[in-house]
Amino acid sequence: MSVKSYTRSFSKIIFDLTGKDRFEEYFDFIDFDPLNTTADISRVYIRIDGEASPFRLSDIVGTFVVGRRIEITCEPDQIGKRLALVLGKEYRYWSTRGRFELVRETIGLMNVLNKLTFDANNNLKSDIANAEIMVPIDVQAVFKDKATLFSGTVTANGNTADIDMSKIAVLEIELKVTNVSGTNPTLSVYIEGKFEDSGDYKPLVYQENITSPGTWFFTITKLAFRYIRVRWVLGGTSPSFTLSVYAQTLVM
Repeated sequence: MSVKSYTRSFSKIIFDLTGKDRFEEYFDFIDFDPLNTTADISRVYIRIDGEASPFRLSDIVGTFVVGRRIEITCEPDQIGKRLALVLGKEYRYWSTRGRFELVRETIGLMNVLNKLTFDANNNLKSDIANAEIMVPIDVQAVFKDKATLFSGTVTANGNTADIDMSKIAVLEIELKVTNVSGTNPTLSVYIEGKFEDSGDYKPLVYQENITSPGTWFFTITKLAFRYIRVRWVLGGTSPSFTLSVYAQTLVM
């Protein structure tokens, strides 16, 4: 019996759209990182290996698309916006013994497939007791990422634009206030989810009546909203707060 395996790799290419961008890299999977993308991917187009017609990026993200050369164009209003393109290559395994052949494309079974054995009747056996198997509920099987939801100095009530969290299931959030000025200044910060049909927002986690520098942590599990935003409310006379909102994310 012989087993050949190829490991999975990812490339994340982050750049500002110019209207005519080119990359060359072998891949068979294409996606994008929504936390580091400001472009509207429905207005971005990808031509693979010189195909006659380009694909709309929103139509092919998360799919298996084999290629090497990528040409990226976009509509004029997307020039200068950020795109975080993710190119991946899946595991491939071929295992053979006599007339038996296993051809399998999957993720996370390298250790199992390297332990393939056969009994006296040529039945396939696998020692999974000591293998490191990644299953959907295993923490090893999720993809971890990070994002800055907001960073800056605020002097009046406001909020961020909607932030696309389509693929995010869990958020760990850090709110850090580093500078405060004004007379009796207060700050309340809300992380809100958007109801897309009504356009209304629901506070998910928040910290109210902040009066001095500090750090606060929150956890959002089972995120049901596609879009979230950060909103802040100030009080006092001439208030000024310098704050940042960071997120660690899990893509399930």
